[in-house]
Amino acid sequence: MWLTFFAAVVLAVVFVFLPGAIFFRALRFGWLSSILIAPLYSIAAYPVIGTMFGFAGITSSWMSVFSACLAFGCVAFAISLIIERAVKLSDFSILGASCGFDVCIPLRFRDAALYVVVACVLVGFVFVYNLDGASSFAQTIDSTHHLGEARSFVQSGDWSSFGSSQYLENEAISPFELTSSFYPSGWHCLVALIVSALGVPVTLGANAVNTALLVAVFPCGMYFALSFMFKGERKVVLWGALAIMCFAAFPWRFIYWGVLFPNLLAYCLVVPVAIVFAIGISDLSHRFQRLKYLVAFCIGMIALVFSQTNAVFTAAVFLIPYCLYRIFETTIADKGLKGYSRRCFIGVGGFLVFVVAFWLFCFKLPFMQGVVNNTWAAVYTWPQAIVNAILLSYRETPVQLLLSLFVAFGLFVSLKERRYRWLAAAYAIASIMYIINASSDGLLKQLIGGFWYTDHNRLAANAALFAMPLAALGMSGVFDFVYRKCNICSKTTIAHNRIKNIAAPYVLACIVTAAAVFFPSYSIPGWTNVTTAFGYTQDRIAAMYSASEPNVYAPDEVEFVEKALSSIPDGGLIINNPMDGSCFAYGAEGANVLYRSYFGYGDSDETLESVLIRTELNDISEKEEIRAVVDKLGAQYVLQLDSGCEYGSEKSLGEYDPRLWIGIDEINEKTEGFELIMEDGDKKLYKITE
Repeated sequence: MWLTFFAAVVLAVVFVFLPGAIFFRALRFGWLSSILIAPLYSIAAYPVIGTMFGFAGITSSWMSVFSACLAFGCVAFAISLIIERAVKLSDFSILGASCGFDVCIPLRFRDAALYVVVACVLVGFVFVYNLDGASSFAQTIDSTHHLGEARSFVQSGDWSSFGSSQYLENEAISPFELTSSFYPSGWHCLVALIVSALGVPVTLGANAVNTALLVAVFPCGMYFALSFMFKGERKVVLWGALAIMCFAAFPWRFIYWGVLFPNLLAYCLVVPVAIVFAIGISDLSHRFQRLKYLVAFCIGMIALVFSQTNAVFTAAVFLIPYCLYRIFETTIADKGLKGYSRRCFIGVGGFLVFVVAFWLFCFKLPFMQGVVNNTWAAVYTWPQAIVNAILLSYRETPVQLLLSLFVAFGLFVSLKERRYRWLAAAYAIASIMYIINASSDGLLKQLIGGFWYTDHNRLAANAALFAMPLAALGMSGVFDFVYRKCNICSKTTIAHNRIKNIAAPYVLACIVTAAAVFFPSYSIPGWTNVTTAFGYTQDRIAAMYSASEPNVYAPDEVEFVEKALSSIPDGGLIINNPMDGSCFAYGAEGANVLYRSYFGYGDSDETLESVLIRTELNDISEKEEIRAVVDKLGAQYVLQLDSGCEYGSEKSLGEYDPRLWIGIDEINEKTEGFELIMEDGDKKLYKITE
């Protein structure tokens, strides 16, 4: 199974990078730039193609969707070659790689490889090593949706982001009134590609996609971004290979808490998306160069929308300080001329008015109300939230003292150098947004954090993302300071950045820093137990992804479901109580259970048939309307995984109201209309005989 897992990771990397690299090369990006930002195109294209196929009635599969995505990139590449040959050395050469980002700010394959290698080591150590098998999954509320929707994509052949649900293969059995509303499904499309291509379990496909995001998509995008932020400061960029993986709040928390897989995908892209815009309005870009970066930015925004839309606002928060910096730099370009201070004031003031007006406009949009009015209650006092933000212990995770010192030093350096102050401003804004959302309730909280559901976990991830460049800057600065003090290197060597002369100390410093940051939890005998940030993270991953320890959907229950599926006809509809863990049976095992979600029962969009089933199914022999509903749905079996048990925190998913499921829970061997055909302790499978 592990060989299949690693093959799936490699295939996911191919799916994400190959079409995009060809497409961006067609726009005359250098080859390395094209590879680094390739996911922007691929992750935008897959859900768009899936949605278009859905509207056109074309069946989506890995072959059809990947072929369409790749073909469009190849056609664009062929057209660009034809145009280049036609105009030869004319103005089209301005768009060529020779004038592009690769030359103005050198990118190196070996530096990009360093980012990937470091990510591979750390992801293997923190994530993959702690999986309880390649197909293990986190039994959380969101997992029911993410795994179920990915399986529904594969089974139905409909990969549209409009009207996506877990019932696409048979909408007639849905307990809810299905609508055509938009839901970002970029992550689900990637999992569907892997499952469709290799025929692996959805759970394995999900783990493979997440691993590919962490070892390739995130580090490549961040290398591209940091190379622009710190142009001419290669040591800072190299330290970024370690710095971007050091924050427990992101990306690590998103793979075990929630789980926030779509947000993980979106946040892996958000910084490079913002940076292609920043490059487009920087002094580096000729007007033709700006055009290709504008195109890349627009494609990246589509990728964010189809991954998790709140990332669009994360990119905006990151870019606002940079835009102000560019306005300031442009209007104060010649201090000897009168009127430039006035132009600066007008430019900055006008831009801020635009930002506030646009933010309020989006906040008031009707289709955004379900998001911006969602409230996560405050969990800290404001002094505690401030301390958490400073020590990078945003929510539950232990403090990261050493890393916070690196960030603080990087913040100090950025405030001293004007070209880096926008990074400090972005981090300060993100930290303030987290503090407000974690420590208060009310209109300001909704206005500031509503686009992220006022979820302080997502806002903490914003702060962590924006702290990563500062951490790299701080690590480089601290290392240089210590290096000088130890007289290991002369001032001339440091001034000329002769990397070869400091390779050994650099590697040693990286190893020591990584060991300190990623050190597991430990105990001091006779004194205390120490829980470190990554010790806690590893423990949580191991616990959440355990396939052998007792859980809501316990190992013996998984085994029972697998046996049940082998003894009943394929596709037989099974009525279940989702709170006993059987809501995972569809996404994980492909069981055709009726109830695949833990929430929404009793809401206005639930069908009358569903209400009758879960509250009165046990009266099927006495009520004709119940028999009619069962016949209409084609239900044949009833599954109970916790028969006769009182549902508690370890037996049910979320808060359990037994009144909602009395029609299923009260079925037993004596209930007329049902025949017990399989039993193992409190796990039972009945056949409906009425």
